[in-house]
Amino acid sequence: MISEALRDWFEARHGGIVRAEDRSWSHGVTRVFELWTASEHLWLKQHTQARKFDQELSAYLQWVPVLAEAGERAPGLIDREPALRALVLTHLDGEPAPGDDPAIHRQAGAALAALHAAPFVDHDPLTVREAILARLERWSREAAGLVPAEVVARVNLEIGDAEVFAGARRVPCHRDFSPRNWLVHEGRFGLLDFEHAAPDLRWVDVMKLADDTWRLPGTRDAFLDAYGRGWSEVDAQRIERLSWLHALSTWVWSAAHDDAAYLEHARRHYARLVGV
Repeated sequence: MISEALRDWFEARHGGIVRAEDRSWSHGVTRVFELWTASEHLWLKQHTQARKFDQELSAYLQWVPVLAEAGERAPGLIDREPALRALVLTHLDGEPAPGDDPAIHRQAGAALAALHAAPFVDHDPLTVREAILARLERWSREAAGLVPAEVVARVNLEIGDAEVFAGARRVPCHRDFSPRNWLVHEGRFGLLDFEHAAPDLRWVDVMKLADDTWRLPGTRDAFLDAYGRGWSEVDAQRIERLSWLHALSTWVWSAAHDDAAYLEHARRHYARLVGV
C-alpha cells in the first residue's frame, strides 16, 4: 500500500489517485506503483535506499534525455521528492519483450550504444581494476554464513588480481540490462528501471545477456551488429570475470533477502561457470 505521506505528497501535486496497482517486486527493496488520476497514467517509485534513489534520479536527469534524443524509448521524469525518495515517471506503453527475438536484441543493442555514448565525467578515485577488487572483497566478506566457502574461494581464484581490467574505462551503464527491463510496443523497444544506473564497465551491461539470451540463435549477432562494436578476446575475458563476480553477488543478495527463486538462479549461474 502507498503510505499516507507518499499519497499526500503525490495528490497535492498531481491530483487524486483514482486507481493504484502495486507492481513492487516481492523483496520490497523499492516500492513501485502504477497510478491513474483523472487525467494521467503515471508510475510512482519509492526507494528505501538513498543510493538507488540518487542513481535513478541522476540517470533520468542526465542520461535518459540522451536516449530520447537518439530516438530511444524510456519513461520520463515528471516529479521527485528527495525527502521521501520518491520519483514520478511517465507511463511507457508496451509488453514484456521476448528474450529470444533477434529483432528485439538488435534494437536493444542500438539503445545500449546510445546510453554508453552519453557524456559524463568519471569522478571515481579508484581505477576500474581497483574497483573490481574492492567489489570482490566486499562480496566475499558479506558471503560469510550465506555462501559455501568453496564457492567464495573459487570466485576469488577465477578473478585473481583482476589484471585483465587494467586500462579499462567506465561508461554510463544501466547495470540491470536484461529482458525483464525491456518493453516492446508495436515492434519498438523500450527500456525501464534505472535504479542501478551508474558509471561502470560496458561489459556489465552485456554480462547477463551473454549468460542467458545470447545462447539463443541469432540474438548475440543481432545485438552486436547494432551496438557497433565487436568483442575481442580481452572483452570475453572481462565478461567472464564479471560473470563470476555476478554469481557471487547474486548468491549473497538472494540468500540475505530470502529470495528463493533468485538464489536458485545464482546457483545455476555458478554451476554453468564451473561446467557442472
